[in-house]
Amino acid sequence: MKEKFEIPHAERVVGVPAKHQDKQEIAEKYFASFFELEREKKEGIELEKTERDVELISFSDQAVEKYLKQYNSNKDIRIPLENIHLLRDGGTEEFSEGRVRGGSASALYGSIVVDRPQSDIQFTLMAFHELFHAKSYKAFQITTEGEPKVYRSGFSVVSRDGKTTYFDEIDEAITGYMERRFYREFILNSKLLKKEVKTLEKNGEKPMFGRIAEVKSAEQFINQLFELNKDKFKTKDEIFDLFLEAEATGKLLKVGRLVESSLGKGSFRELGEKSAD
Repeated sequence: MKEKFEIPHAERVVGVPAKHQDKQEIAEKYFASFFELEREKKEGIELEKTERDVELISFSDQAVEKYLKQYNSNKDIRIPLENIHLLRDGGTEEFSEGRVRGGSASALYGSIVVDRPQSDIQFTLMAFHELFHAKSYKAFQITTEGEPKVYRSGFSVVSRDGKTTYFDEIDEAITGYMERRFYREFILNSKLLKKEVKTLEKNGEKPMFGRIAEVKSAEQFINQLFELNKDKFKTKDEIFDLFLEAEATGKLLKVGRLVESSLGKGSFRELGEKSAD
C-alpha cells in the first residue's frame, strides 16, 4: 500500500517557472522511491515497529514539538506513524548507496527513515534528529506541471534553479545542537531510558552525536558574533536562540541583520554560500 502524498507540513507553497525544476536533493532522490514502494518490496530492509519503538518515537516527537513551540513555530505538524520507516542498522546507508547514513527526512513526503540500532538511546537521538528536520519550517514551489519542489527547509534556502541549497551546514548544525540539548534536557531525566543512561555513566561513555563538524563550526561563528555584540547580548545562547527561531519559523531577517551589522554588508549572503550543499 502506497503512502498518501500530501504536504500538510508546508508553511508556504508558491509557483515556479518550468525552467527551475531540475534538482532534487540526494535524500529526496533516493528515498522518494522508498516511500512509494509497495510493502512487499521493503521486506528485508524495513522493520516492523515494536511497542518500545513507538514509545521512543513518541518521546522524541513530543520533545521536538516542545522545542519548536518554544521558538515560536505556530504550525502543529503531525508525522503519521506509518510515515516513519525503521530500517535495520546500516539500512539507510545501504539503501542510499552510501550517500546517507543513519537516517533521512523527506521534506516533500513528510516522512522519515531511520536506522534501528541496538541502543535505545542512539535510536531515540536519531529519531529526534530526523523528526526535527521533518517538522522545521517548510516551503515549496509548485512547478508548471503541478509538482511540488522544496525551496525552504528549516534554515536552508534552495536556489530558484534548484542546484544549490544555501545555509545547509547551518541547518544541520542547528539540528545537531538541538540533538545534544535533547540528550541533556530529556534523555538524562527520563525514566524511559534510565537503565541505559546509568550504564553509559558507569562506563564513562556518551552516545554518538551527529554533525560534529557542523556544530563546532557554528559554535565558533556564534562565539565570533557574541564577541562583537556583548553590548546587545548577555550570553551566547541568546544569539543561538535567533538561529533556532529562524529554523522553526523560516524568518531569517533577525539573523541576517545581526550578521550584516557585525561583519559587513553582504556577509549573510556569503555565509549562505560558504555553508551551501
